Amino acid sequence: MATVTFPDVEKALWSYLRPLLPGVVVDRVIPQSPPAKLVVVRGDGGPQQSVVTEDVRVGVSVWADTEGNAAALTDQVRALIVAAEGVPPFVRVSKTGGPVAVDETGYVPARQVRYMTFLIRTRATVTP
Repeated sequence: MATVTFPDVEKALWSYLRPLLPGVVVDRVIPQSPPAKLVVVRGDGGPQQSVVTEDVRVGVSVWADTEGNAAALTDQVRALIVAAEGVPPFVRVSKTGGPVAVDETGYVPARQVRYMTFLIRTRATVTP
């Protein structure tokens, strides 16, 4: 019987974004003291569409030290994620929400934060 293994979308997205965003920390958690530029990727799961495809909801938070840097980094991250369509394991990428400003008070130093969501279809690996 064949084994169907779906990719870890968070890990795949980090691996895709990290070399394209030099000087930006890309992770799945927010450090206690966020760096000047941070992208947090969170996979929220989603429905399996076929034996080998599933749609995964992904939330992306973009953190920066200034309003201007947050806007510029958000635009860059959004463009990179949408451009990932067709890059394995990403079959289809749709932006589904945002970006919206998020009030993240309490962090020192203060950071500007934007949040956006995507729906990413992935293809599983099938091994006999």
